[in-house]
Amino acid sequence: MPAKRRLTMRQLRQMLRLTRDSVSAREIAVMLGVAKSTIQDNLKRAAAAGLSWPLPGEMTDDALENRLFDRAGVKQGMRRRPEPNWADIAVELKKPSVTLQILWDEYRAVHPGGYGYSRFCELFRSFKHRLSPTMRQEHVAGDKVFVDYSGKKIAIVDPRIGEVRGATSEWIGGHLVDEGFPVVCLESRHVKAALSAMTLKTDRNDAQGIAQIVRTGWFKPVYLKSAAGQRLRTLTAACKAAVRALTGNEQVIRGLLRPLGLKIGAVTRVRFEVRIRQLIGLDPGLLAIFEPLLQLHKSLRETLADLHRLVLKVVRAEPICRRLMTMPGVGPVTALTYRATIDDPTRFRRSRSVGAYLGLTPRRYQSGEVDRVGRITKVGDGETRTALFEAANVILPPTTRWSSMKAWAMKIADRQGVRRAKVALARRMAVTLHRMWIDEQDFRWTAA
Repeated sequence: MPAKRRLTMRQLRQMLRLTRDSVSAREIAVMLGVAKSTIQDNLKRAAAAGLSWPLPGEMTDDALENRLFDRAGVKQGMRRRPEPNWADIAVELKKPSVTLQILWDEYRAVHPGGYGYSRFCELFRSFKHRLSPTMRQEHVAGDKVFVDYSGKKIAIVDPRIGEVRGATSEWIGGHLVDEGFPVVCLESRHVKAALSAMTLKTDRNDAQGIAQIVRTGWFKPVYLKSAAGQRLRTLTAACKAAVRALTGNEQVIRGLLRPLGLKIGAVTRVRFEVRIRQLIGLDPGLLAIFEPLLQLHKSLRETLADLHRLVLKVVRAEPICRRLMTMPGVGPVTALTYRATIDDPTRFRRSRSVGAYLGLTPRRYQSGEVDRVGRITKVGDGETRTALFEAANVILPPTTRWSSMKAWAMKIADRQGVRRAKVALARRMAVTLHRMWIDEQDFRWTAA
């Protein structure tokens, strides 16, 4: 049965009638579908109010409720006072030159025995907390002085809205900007580091901390992509998800066949299904198990092919992507991924900043006599960073065409190793692609 709750007036009348007929509290609770304690509590209220069945014919539901619950909601040791209309007070306070002091004076003029000013303010604040979903800032006593000011409202000094970067921040931020609101999207790593000093992690403390970050300017704003950039990003993410699902399907099939002593070996995706059928032969038990998995593999291959055709169609219609593809190693997916990530090349004052933006610059820790240079930061967009690294793998092999960029990377490979050369080449490719985009020039195979 549900816990204690207030009964309807119809249920209360039925409870009194059943009590007159000598029905037990347990049976009444079962009939009304409530807890036994609820019935017992309401019977005590009825006895204290001197109510029994039959009720007076002129007693309305409001009168019955007042008799039963006259003291409900009143703190112990406090008397019931005439209750003002809090909703009207909230509306009146929005008018200029109206304060709680003025409204309380009017309330006491009508009800001389009503609430005192402090209790009046306390109850109004409690009402406002229940009324509005917005969050209010409260201060410790002595931290700030509140004045019941009756003049015109003071203008907001900083109207900016601070929004921490998340899955829907670009969508929300874009709509707020369209409505004319000054929105600032904050880097989640920076906000987490700034708020980590707080002892208590609450929504109120987070809101206060974000407001302080925006006020002081100690944050790194996040660029909100355009609608076109978000759509391109969605397409590349869908391709990545399809590749991940197809690879996972193949790994599952390989893992299921290995305990049976069946090893697939190196095989292309087109020949994958044929190879599986050769291994399992005509075994009806294995066919029943692997047929759904092979059908899923075929469906995923078709989905990936459809998405790839869509990528090619989009790239053909994008002059920027076609220009980026003049660089060796940059294919349609890499060009589209880079295009969607950068979105607006003019937001970078220097092309060299793109390498740091994509997390392709080394970490550095310096303190006193300590100065350590570590691996790359890996901040920013991971898919673009991976695509550029894979493109660097295409450039370095001896079979690819020679270029000034490849010669530069080969010198690094001789000094520091091939892996570091690939990372350095990926960073230089990011910078060069940005420069090509800004200057509207194709890739030059030789140095200028």
